[in-house]
Amino acid sequence: MKFFTDGAGQVEDTTQPKINIHRLELFYNRHRLWKRFTLPLPGHGSLSVRFAKPLEYAVAKDGRGTVDSFQLEVITQP
Repeated sequence: MKFFTDGAGQVEDTTQPKINIHRLELFYNRHRLWKRFTLPLPGHGSLSVRFAKPLEYAVAKDGRGTVDSFQLEVITQP
């Protein structure tokens, strides 16, 4: 994942949404650890889940806005 900026150098969330870390941050900030969301599982339907742990990551030191590998943990909800 990585950060993307617009022409003015502002971090934005519309470029390459599948790998845009700012977009994930915005999603996490709307849900935090208590609000449920639907996680699609290709070929298996979907699950109702919530985040199990806070979103934490480190920005890589390559100077290109990339993020080091990290894991998201979710808990299934009834």
